[in-house]
Amino acid sequence: MLNSSHIGDIFMKKPSLKEKIQYHIELIMEKGTATMILMLLLFTLIASIIAGIIVYIICGGAPGARIWDSFMHTLDAGNLAGDELDSKTNIVFMTIMTLFGLFFTSALVGIINSSFENKLYEMRKGTSKVLEKGHVVILGYNYTVFTLIDSLVEANSNESHKCVVVVVGDEEQEVMEDEIKGHISDFRNTKVICRSGKPYEEHMLDRASVEDAKTVIINGIDDFNSIKSMLAVEAYIENRENELYDENLFVSVVIQEKKFVDAAELAGGKRVQIIYGNDKISRIIAHSCNQRGLCGVFEELFDFADNELYFEDVAEAKGKKFKEVLHMFEAEIPIGIYRDHKSLINPSMDEVIKDGDKLILFEDDNGSFKISNEKNIEEDLIVQNPTIDKSMMDLIILGQNKRLDDILKEYDMIANKESVVKIVDTLDSLEYPLSDYNNIKIKYVKIDEFSLENIRKIPERKEFNVLVLTNDDIDYEDADSYTLIKLIELKKLAEETQNRFATTCEIRKSSNQKLAALIGGDNFVVSSNITSLLATQISENRALAEVFDELLTTEGSELYMRPVDSFVKIDKEVCFDTIIESASRNDCIVLGYRKSDVLKDNGIITCPKRNSKIKFNEDDTLIVLAKD
Repeated sequence: MLNSSHIGDIFMKKPSLKEKIQYHIELIMEKGTATMILMLLLFTLIASIIAGIIVYIICGGAPGARIWDSFMHTLDAGNLAGDELDSKTNIVFMTIMTLFGLFFTSALVGIINSSFENKLYEMRKGTSKVLEKGHVVILGYNYTVFTLIDSLVEANSNESHKCVVVVVGDEEQEVMEDEIKGHISDFRNTKVICRSGKPYEEHMLDRASVEDAKTVIINGIDDFNSIKSMLAVEAYIENRENELYDENLFVSVVIQEKKFVDAAELAGGKRVQIIYGNDKISRIIAHSCNQRGLCGVFEELFDFADNELYFEDVAEAKGKKFKEVLHMFEAEIPIGIYRDHKSLINPSMDEVIKDGDKLILFEDDNGSFKISNEKNIEEDLIVQNPTIDKSMMDLIILGQNKRLDDILKEYDMIANKESVVKIVDTLDSLEYPLSDYNNIKIKYVKIDEFSLENIRKIPERKEFNVLVLTNDDIDYEDADSYTLIKLIELKKLAEETQNRFATTCEIRKSSNQKLAALIGGDNFVVSSNITSLLATQISENRALAEVFDELLTTEGSELYMRPVDSFVKIDKEVCFDTIIESASRNDCIVLGYRKSDVLKDNGIITCPKRNSKIKFNEDDTLIVLAKD
């Protein structure tokens, strides 16, 4: 049994000399490479001095020379071969110092190599601060980052200065760089810099030089991370208000879930532009499933590949009515006026352009517009008092996801009374709760699997459209694979029935859109990456947020696919200027057209030259911006 004295002895036990030495060596090593090198040199000098003095005492000679000779033996083992053999003491001690030097040299080389390797590793991880100004910072790394970078590359392809994009993500820098290079073949004049770390940590925001950026895009893996990053950026910028490169620096962030929108708006400051992703995708899908090619128009509007929206100060337009301005350009299409920080989309045709106003132009590139005074209107080809058929076909929806109710709410607003929507899935019942709708009638059909045999039984009428929804609960590659299989089955059905029904589908990864296009048929793909395109557009020009909001709601003006014969006669070639005039008389703006017999880009042509002649058939449609 232990008594109190024994317990006291245990607690009073002193560390051994070995433990003390080990502990102090560890403390020295923790101080870094430079300290370890200095300590090795110090030990070497002390050992050289001791050995030199001993040899001097025993063998004589100059003490300085003995110490120097001892020190040289530690640094170069070859010196031992030149020693004279008349003094055994000298040989013994010089041999000891040479062996000591071998250990010292190997330890020193090891430390230096280790330090060099650590530095290289840190450099590969991207730990240095970005020394750029006016760059774009993307916070968050996932599969949508490739769409963001690709859009920024396209957006800045015609700029004279180099665009720098800084990506902050959780992956290793080398991994991010390799994957980005694998997805984007040509960076043109855009430079991409990756930094590895948490995008919501202050030191990572400092490393990305957020205060010197022109814009920040938050690309979180989910809404939680996006909101957290948004709060971090707001706090970071607030502490560096006086250091900003651009005082108008703002942050664009995509929030997917509706339940987090209020929290994001509350957390976001004046610099934050929130994009409600699922809402935008749902609206595009709802409007696209009954209008062939409309989703392709939206994608062209949002990306930088062909034509996009720019705010232009056009001196020649001042004092002119908006209707006159429609005929002013060689190919560009005015869709509105930017006045007093407000966008007037599809304004009254009699609206006069004032000083300080800018035109919102649909054009190939910023400042690329060309003025043309030619005007060619063929009155005999204009349809007077047109009637527009707004009838809708049955809609068949294959699959379910969390956007289903939002899609149906929007579809209900544009649908005719008693329009039929069939939801087809392998589950016993609807997985997501649905609202009460005014115009559409919902039917649920359960099937065993999405096979051609089962899909063949679904249509009740000859004319219908199909919507294929992606599965949000599985990996995006697997989800896209299932969607592609459904498209193949639908193509077989179309060939069997000789029915060219239109299929709108969701694809989550942009690279898989090309595979969907290879299947053929009237397939119109809505990519989940479309919100990334929106974020990029808004990051380049924040004022576009208001424009896109109006285009994607039932209020104000929207995009429609209208039959050509509602505006002009189709029995002969017609000048596009004539189409512009006919549409303007009905308070509409024509952005282009879709040729049903052209496969490339789904036959969509935007911003054709005003003097170009086109011959249409009865299945062709015009891309129209109208209030109804």
